[in-house]
Amino acid sequence: MTHVLVATPAYAHTVSVGYLHSLMQFSNSTRMPAWSYDIVSGDSLVTRARNLLFSRYVHARRERGYTHLFWQDDDVAVQGDGLAHIVGLGLDVVGIAYPFKTYDREWGIPCVVLGAYEQVDRYLVKAKFTGTGALLLSDRAVSALVEHCEAQGLYADPDDGGPRFYDVFQTGLRGDMYYSEDWYLCWLLRELGFEIHVDSSSSCSHFAGIREHVRPPLEIDPRAIRRSDLTQLPAHVRDHYWTPSDVTLAYADQSYGDR
Repeated sequence: MTHVLVATPAYAHTVSVGYLHSLMQFSNSTRMPAWSYDIVSGDSLVTRARNLLFSRYVHARRERGYTHLFWQDDDVAVQGDGLAHIVGLGLDVVGIAYPFKTYDREWGIPCVVLGAYEQVDRYLVKAKFTGTGALLLSDRAVSALVEHCEAQGLYADPDDGGPRFYDVFQTGLRGDMYYSEDWYLCWLLRELGFEIHVDSSSSCSHFAGIREHVRPPLEIDPRAIRRSDLTQLPAHVRDHYWTPSDVTLAYADQSYGDR
């Protein structure tokens, strides 16, 4: 039986209205498998919050019957059957293409995706990196991350007998790029033999304080794959397709500004 844990770091002790609505839609979806949620709030260090959520999933997965770990940020909303759809794809690592917090729609809808390199179908690509704002991991992928941490000594056993704490999410330089914790996770998963898939067949949104930026279901323009100069795309294409970013900078997150 499939059972998805929705994991959310919420530093400010709040979630957006869109996030709440998406959880309500998970409950109302006839396609959605069993699901639960876990939130860590008030932790100003997102790597620690994500590692705690990951560790609690690992500690409880056998007792609760978890089969998937879905990362959903408190300012990201996944509409309708979006989560049920990517679970049904049967992939080990698949994200939902959610938009930046700020963008100019005239140039299409850029999403938190870096290095898309292969189009699988109209709505699915393989990419080097995608954000953890909406990212699904199978239990097989989780197990591989656990085995990596244990082999490398990247864990701690709390004195109070609590769950073993795994240090999966890290930041730092890898070659000439500074990796944020989500880029690091994608890099590590690829090192462990997993492919990163990104789906754009459902609507999702990203909240930016006073405005919610929405990406409807959109096909991927194959001309945007591996392309950094999107200005050459025809105007009608820019406005109707989402365009994965392929900008390469010394500090990867600079390609997104405020995301």
